[in-house]
Amino acid sequence: MAYVGDSRLAGLNNYALFADDRLSRRMLTLFDESRRVNGLVAERTPTAWQQVSVTYSVLWVLMVRDFAWWRDDAAFVRARLRGVRAMVDEVLALVGDDGLLGVTPGWPFVDWVPAWHEGCGPGVREGDSSIVNLHLLLALRAQVELEINFGEPELAALASRRADALAKSILERFLECRTRFAGRHERAD
Repeated sequence: MAYVGDSRLAGLNNYALFADDRLSRRMLTLFDESRRVNGLVAERTPTAWQQVSVTYSVLWVLMVRDFAWWRDDAAFVRARLRGVRAMVDEVLALVGDDGLLGVTPGWPFVDWVPAWHEGCGPGVREGDSSIVNLHLLLALRAQVELEINFGEPELAALASRRADALAKSILERFLECRTRFAGRHERAD
């Protein structure tokens, strides 16, 4: 059984050190095949009990992009593009009127930080998280790269517009918070 986050790091290590990429190919394929009715990639696979996470689903797009840059197999990457598109579309359907992801289905895991409850950063469970939105932005930028090099120029342009709109919404929402927060904590000299 493998998790997307761990598999991405293992894949990058594998690409840098070894020519044999069968394990990475297998993980990319298994995660692609794990997409169910909701379109999200399973957080871990293979397993009888499927657990989904938007944050891990979007990391899978980065795994596909990593493979594309480290290995010369355009046919394999093109075979994953259908899944990339479907998964990104499902996540984008969760974007609210403010242009940002709110509460997402599944476990919104980010990382095991001692101060975070069950691996969920500030605002993640409440649906007000820069981290989760930045994960999606990274996936959209990776999709742009994949579409430009292996897919459709029109879909690259669409993904680029979506990424730009998301980046603008992230800055409007979270830069404002940072500015307000910084203003309250400035030292008086």
